[in-house]
Parts: sequence; structure tokens; C-alpha cells
Amino acid sequence: MNSRCRNKNRKSYDYCGAKGIVVCRQWIGTNPKGFSNFYDWAISNGYKEEILLNGRNKWTLDRVDNNKSYSPSNCRWVTEEVLFASRIR
Repeated sequence: MNSRCRNKNRKSYDYCGAKGIVVCRQWIGTNPKGFSNFYDWAISNGYKEEILLNGRNKWTLDRVDNNKSYSPSNCRWVTEEVLFASRIR
């Protein structure tokens, strides 16, 4: 999430950071409790580590409204299949 918004060398930067998408202050790395806040949100919103045969986690973070930033009210955990299907509509 952070590198999607901040790392210009990542492919996904074009879909996030380049569009002005940011991570909310509650979850941002400069907030002393940023990661803890994100972790607590993730666990209470259905995140679980389920590794697939290809070595990737079954669950990925998705923004419900792709025009809005990463925040508790705009994020959800989905499988890559759901993520792909929502982008081709």
C-alpha cells in the first residue's frame, strides 16, 4: 500500500501515487501507531494469511472506490480473482 502510493519505480505507482492516492494519516508510517492501527484494522476486517501454491497470499488489499485513498472506510480484503473481475467491469 505504501509503495503503491510512494515508490515511483513500482508499476502500481501509476494507478495510485501518480493519481494522487495516499494512505490515511491513521495508517501512515510516520504515525507512531501507523502500522499497529493498520494491523488492527486488517485483522478485524477479515485479513488472514492464506498462502497459495504460487507462494502469494490469497488476500490482497483493495480500495472500494479507486478514486479515493487508502483508509478504513475505503478498503477491503479480496482475492485476486475478485480484484481482477471488479476492474474489468
